Amino acid sequence: MREELRRYNEVIADAFIDIPSQEEPRVDDVTIDHHYKRTRRIFSRSDWNLNGRFYGGWWQSLNSDWRSRIFINDTPVVEVDFRGLHVSLLSLEAGVELVGDPHDVSERLLGGIPLVLQRDLIKKLVLTAINAG
Repeated sequence: MREELRRYNEVIADAFIDIPSQEEPRVDDVTIDHHYKRTRRIFSRSDWNLNGRFYGGWWQSLNSDWRSRIFINDTPVVEVDFRGLHVSLLSLEAGVELVGDPHDVSERLLGGIPLVLQRDLIKKLVLTAINAG
């Protein structure tokens, strides 16, 4: 894992990652700069088998609109949207193929809370349940 991370950081260090349309080297509170490209892996609950996600690159702190404007070595990037990936994988394991957004709320479940916020809360609850010990 360390060798994989070292090689990944080496590739990233040699790449020119930028948002050419942005005049200033900042988006909101994120500094767009080659000093903020190095990544690290973070594991859950002190267990080398849990997660090991990559963190640290400045692009990870941007919303999807800004990420869609990134260029790597003067080539625009494409971000694949894996909507509901965890829920979809579990459904496929159970032999059920999901259609659409698995976190979508078509009607009010919680009175007085906007549907968009309800979707975010349901997504957080589902992902927490999936990843809980």
